[in-house]
Amino acid sequence: MIDSKLILFLSTFIIASSHALTIPRSLLSINTSQYKSFNQFSPLSLSCPVGCTQLGNCNLETGTCECPWPRRGPTCEKDPLSLCYDDPTNHTVPSCGIWAPKNCECYKQCQEEWAVKQSKVEFAIPLDSCPRNCMSRGVCIQQPTQVKCVCRKGFKGLACELDDNEEACWFSPTCNGHGKCKSGFCHCDPGWWGLGCTRSSAYALEPGSKAVPSRLRLRIYMYDIPSEYAFPGEYDDGAYTRDNMYAAYEYFIKYFMQDWDVRTENPHEANMFFVPALLYFYIGNVRNPLPHMRRVLKYISTSYPFWNRTGGRDHFWWMTGDQGACWMPEDLMRNPIKLVHFGLTGSNLTWRDPPRDLHLDKEYGCILPERDIVTPPVVHNKFPNTGKSIDLFKTVMERHGNDSLTRNMLFFFAGGVQMTDMLYSGGARQALYTTLHNQNLSDVLIIQGTTQRYEDLFLESKFCVTPYGYGWGLRLPIAVTHACIPVIIQDHVHQPFEDILPYQQFSVRLRVKDVPSIVSMLRSYSDEQLAVMRYELGKHWAAFLWPREAGGLAYNYTIKALRKRMHNYAAEYYR
Repeated sequence: MIDSKLILFLSTFIIASSHALTIPRSLLSINTSQYKSFNQFSPLSLSCPVGCTQLGNCNLETGTCECPWPRRGPTCEKDPLSLCYDDPTNHTVPSCGIWAPKNCECYKQCQEEWAVKQSKVEFAIPLDSCPRNCMSRGVCIQQPTQVKCVCRKGFKGLACELDDNEEACWFSPTCNGHGKCKSGFCHCDPGWWGLGCTRSSAYALEPGSKAVPSRLRLRIYMYDIPSEYAFPGEYDDGAYTRDNMYAAYEYFIKYFMQDWDVRTENPHEANMFFVPALLYFYIGNVRNPLPHMRRVLKYISTSYPFWNRTGGRDHFWWMTGDQGACWMPEDLMRNPIKLVHFGLTGSNLTWRDPPRDLHLDKEYGCILPERDIVTPPVVHNKFPNTGKSIDLFKTVMERHGNDSLTRNMLFFFAGGVQMTDMLYSGGARQALYTTLHNQNLSDVLIIQGTTQRYEDLFLESKFCVTPYGYGWGLRLPIAVTHACIPVIIQDHVHQPFEDILPYQQFSVRLRVKDVPSIVSMLRSYSDEQLAVMRYELGKHWAAFLWPREAGGLAYNYTIKALRKRMHNYAAEYYR
């Protein structure tokens, strides 16, 4: 029997809170008796137009043909850049780049299809100046002492005579063993489709059944986005390489595509949706992401029902550029989950640079911590010693926080300062330089600019200062993976996985206004306290590293963070 006092309390609470508590009519009107069952699915296999698999892949879920870029049409028969091939038989993708001259009809197609303006050719010399004419798979470039073939995407070698599937199909060079890489497109065996030929099953919700995604187990569905909307293509003729430090999304995609504990081919059972927009291929690290994202989301919202069902609140995509999601307008800022490296947040911030037209939300800045996820950038290929972190931390843990290195430096900082631009680092670098550059302390080193001993200093210092720049910085993951206790001076900026990792146990957090006292603050830590903090670093360093072969667990922590967002969304922590 329910206590009458409890009834009175609940009644009073509901009446008093009625201005804030609104139950949607859709919930009040749900009649579960109209459903015969829940989560009953049947295999789905839609046929594609005859001839699809000659050039493309048949998507059995949608019944449409996945085409290599830039082809389109029911059987990939349309090629809007048909006049832009050096040799149509050599499997290169066409280009609207400016490195090599094009015929007039190609320029016309580039302008009509991609709004590419004709530009002066800057680099190329005639192909017959290079070995074997670069096999008509590259551009011939005159270097100071020699000529060189700059190969198109998918090829390498002195004359572009070799396939380069590792780079062209970085997401799955072997196309999952069920296809062949062709300049960034996996041409799959019949019955397989999707990025990297990783899909072979599709599902439909049975009539009378209702899909009820699990609240216990994270299940992520990755959209199959046609190449005309998202393709890992070239920036220019033969220019397709990327700065590795922005490639966290590439590691995520490679690992996620094979993670069937989390990934699902059934969108009806998914509780989260991944949009592989390949944003970095379209905007690099600083350009405006909005036009590309609008185009991708228009395709998703008109081809699938899931975006419109929640307004994108259970969807996520990667934005690894310097300033992450700061450029996004309000409608795209507020709903979907963004995976970024730059976690600027806070209400009514004045951190603004009018020429960049940053869209800082007045309530929370560039991210909402309950919804968005700050992840670490990639540092492994840039700093060789990062790959030795396994051995370094093995020693740290065996020695209970004491490594075998001689760390005579209290702390150091080396890098740009930009004294007249307070947007740069939020004033942290300027405060450090102003406070310390003339003090001549034997165990503190402040360098304005670069030094050849940069990585060595991370191994010789007890503390490492980690400000940001015009956006996110590399110093935090470098410091962590070198067992140097990070001193984070980043006002209003959330750090990678900060809602998961116990930063207070392995780092020092200072405000910009604390910088004048930084030396005395850091000297106050005893050797015993440093050992405890370094021991805690030994428990969590792998969260800051992506490559699994180097011991990295950043992917695992990203999945953990996504799982937490699944619960945050269910709890209405963000709306």
